[in-house]
Amino acid sequence: MYSPFKHVSFMPYTHDSWTEYWFPIKNTRGLTHATPQGAMNLRVQEGWLKLDYCAVSMVLDTLKVLEGNTLVLAKKLALKPLEMVRDSVKWTGDFASLRIQVGAEILADGRLTNTQRFLGFANKFDWKSDYGMYLHAKDLMNQRNYIKADSIINRLLEKSPSFKPAQVLQAEVNYVRGFTVGAGTVADFVVGDNAYDAKANFIAGMAHEGIGRLTAAKDRFATASLDPTYRAAALYHLAKMEVREKSYAKALALLQQLLERQADHWDAKALEIVMLRLLKSNEAALQKAKEILQNDPLNHLVRFEIARMTQNPEDKQQFMGMIRSELPSETYLEMAISYEKLGLYQESLEVLELSVSNPMVNLWKAYLLDKLNQKTESIKALEAVILASPEGVFPFRNETVEVLKWSLTQKQHWKLRYYRHVATASVRGMHDLQDFMAIERNDTPPDFFSYYLYKAEALKKDKVQVKTALEKAYELAPNSWRTVKALADFYAENGQLKKALDINESRLSKSQRLGKSETPLPDHEVYILGQQRARLLLKLERYKECIELMQSLNILPNEGASGAHALFREANIRYAAELSNRKKYKEAQLYLEQAETWPENLGSGEPYNPDNRLTLYLKKFVNQKLKNRGPDAVDLLKLSKGLSAKEFDLLKLFE
Repeated sequence: MYSPFKHVSFMPYTHDSWTEYWFPIKNTRGLTHATPQGAMNLRVQEGWLKLDYCAVSMVLDTLKVLEGNTLVLAKKLALKPLEMVRDSVKWTGDFASLRIQVGAEILADGRLTNTQRFLGFANKFDWKSDYGMYLHAKDLMNQRNYIKADSIINRLLEKSPSFKPAQVLQAEVNYVRGFTVGAGTVADFVVGDNAYDAKANFIAGMAHEGIGRLTAAKDRFATASLDPTYRAAALYHLAKMEVREKSYAKALALLQQLLERQADHWDAKALEIVMLRLLKSNEAALQKAKEILQNDPLNHLVRFEIARMTQNPEDKQQFMGMIRSELPSETYLEMAISYEKLGLYQESLEVLELSVSNPMVNLWKAYLLDKLNQKTESIKALEAVILASPEGVFPFRNETVEVLKWSLTQKQHWKLRYYRHVATASVRGMHDLQDFMAIERNDTPPDFFSYYLYKAEALKKDKVQVKTALEKAYELAPNSWRTVKALADFYAENGQLKKALDINESRLSKSQRLGKSETPLPDHEVYILGQQRARLLLKLERYKECIELMQSLNILPNEGASGAHALFREANIRYAAELSNRKKYKEAQLYLEQAETWPENLGSGEPYNPDNRLTLYLKKFVNQKLKNRGPDAVDLLKLSKGLSAKEFDLLKLFE
């Protein structure tokens, strides 16, 4: 947050594309120059010009280093990605002035490459000032951390109630958190002081549109459209409202006005096709649809429109066949909601009829059938929601919250209340017991184990409720690694280590750990529960068992996952301390050396410069013990200055 480089966000309905270049390097010992073809470390050391070059792509060419017209070094390259070469030549001078090229590609030409961007102001900036707090909140908004952003905005407005940029940001955070009425009120308050504030008008327009105040919404969007920044987005919303009112010709005129100003507005282009169809201009609509698909072949709404106009089974199959995401039902839902917002309920329902069955799909079908006055079918669809398992269902759209509110006017059931709770949980903030009492009231208790895991996490400060929830989850799903891990972790955190170990063993027996069971567990369960078991063994001071278990696991690498290696290192150091205190110094040395290793099976790669100061000192300490000498006070003082509290505790085990 305190870096000058903030998170950025897109403006409404904008599209962009760019090319990113990644420079994976291997054994270059640094980086001074890079191109999409390769990365290089060039430096002068003790009268030698030294060069390390790592290929990023296939390289079949000659690398040349020139000083003026004089060839300093030439090297033929025949490299595959991540293959590298090293070379050096006797030379002194300023290597920044050299011309370096691989074939026709120039890595450096002697010109200044420093952007001369001064970045020294951040540490002098007052982050508690009005503008500082505003920047902080805005950056959190761009990271989707709406709850924390809201907290900072509220503190800022308590301090400076008339700080208008913060009021606009407050309206925005209210809108994205689903507090539509509040968003409109705050945005209108800003507009009351500055009638032409484009962003405030745009947010007010969306808020009024969301609660059905279309006249007010049109006024705000019309004002926002005066600003080129919000013009296209405002015109798009105005066009959508005309569609809701069945003024298709007006909507088409607004879309054409919009596309004159922003030709690559893909949402407007898709809506233009819908308007042409509704105006019975199918031929023009199909022509525009083909043009869009040339540039945007994954525009599913356009493919659906083609299938609807042609009524050709092949077009329908092509539309469905192009939806290949991991969660295809979400793609269908997104399309259905876009039609529902236009008041095109029949089209919305037709989209969902093509989707696989899913509780949220059935929920929306029930809502749309009700809108179309098909009450009997609506009730059947709602029953399907209640009968289906909640496993893997995660409603998250603000639009779905409103549909869930409707569903609870039709039928009271814990699943519907649970779905509504989940849909608002990420933006609501704190939860208390009352939230869960509301879900569980007037029904048989929920029989879904993940509900109780979620409840335990949400109420984690209430140990009694957490224990009850986790034990219920385990009762419902004793073979789920998630329930096993959560309950064992709870027991361990509350001092019941033996009980935690027994729970872990209930799912991960020794035969399963070693792959000798007739009912083998999936690999990810073995290493997740295996690592948990190793941590429990460490807490029980069964260090050798912990080490042996870690050596038998195969933990998949994943970003930032260094916990397994840290656990392995700590177990080795603690066991070495135990051996040292029993005067088994040679054996202790072996475990200290093992603590410095980075076994592949633990999923963490060894860093360039691992911090082994503690183990280096301890090996020296143990070696001195072998020679009946005391510890070196100078070494100990040097080490302890940079040692973390945890490592200092490990050091004291050897005293």
